[in-house]
Amino acid sequence: KTDDKGYKAVEYEKLSAFLIQVVKEQSLEIKEQSFEIKEQSLEIKEQSSTINKMQQEIDDVKARLLLLEAALKTRV
Repeated sequence: KTDDKGYKAVEYEKLSAFLIQVVKEQSLEIKEQSFEIKEQSLEIKEQSSTINKMQQEIDDVKARLLLLEAALKTRV
């Protein structure tokens, strides 16, 4: 808003309401993002556990394969 002399003014009562609304919206967005982060963290832990189990299975299969190869070599 500009007065007769060209000075600019701010209507703080209107600005305050706007800023309060913006803070509320940001707060809600932060809560939603925090929830998503928690969900994703749980998902990552589950996937990590699955990967570890699969790696153990792979290691077991490799060990069995080595034993089979060694057994076959002794028969030849």
